[in-house]
Amino acid sequence: AIEAANQNDLSERGSAEPPIDGVREVLTELGHGDLAELTMRAIPGGASRQVFIVESGRDRWVLRRDPPGAQSFVPLEVEYRAIAAAREAGVAAPPTLRFEAAGGRFGTAGFLMDHVEGESVAPRVLRRDEYASAREGLPAQLAEALARIHAVDPAIVEGLPAPEGPDPALAACALWESELDRIGEPLPATEAGLRWLRLNAPPPPDRPTFVHGDFRL
Repeated sequence: AIEAANQNDLSERGSAEPPIDGVREVLTELGHGDLAELTMRAIPGGASRQVFIVESGRDRWVLRRDPPGAQSFVPLEVEYRAIAAAREAGVAAPPTLRFEAAGGRFGTAGFLMDHVEGESVAPRVLRRDEYASAREGLPAQLAEALARIHAVDPAIVEGLPAPEGPDPALAACALWESELDRIGEPLPATEAGLRWLRLNAPPPPDRPTFVHGDFRL
């Protein structure tokens, strides 16, 4: 089904690239002037979503969007709202600028946000000498970021999925167990890990907490 959706989308739009004229139109609405030399290039990595760097002179933005025919547990619009809520709570996150639904000016669902200069390739951050001083302060910064993320009230993020039942840990186990059943392929190590997690689940929390699902370098 996903492959068919991909083929249909590509045949209708002719390309898996976002329409740059649509991106230019959105940036113009946001108050950015001379965009005649606007360019866009894909950034590799990020298997579930596409990421593009958009440039015009010295200005840069990031476009994050669904690949054609994509399926996800959480819609990209909810991710957009979650990033905005985290930033409002003081988390170091780029300002989000504009969301466009599927079929809009980005082609598929996607959003623009400001570009933040920095290094994101983990081996470079962890090994290169020029990042030695950064590594000294990084653990405390990571802890502060996690604390601020956990302080966000999940109720303010419209559309954020809530776990079924009183125990989110067991609900997460049930979700991935059902996904394994749906796939129908034997994955013994994953199944054993889920079994261990179910048997060693922590006590249910006193209240729902906002967490980052992929916090790592």
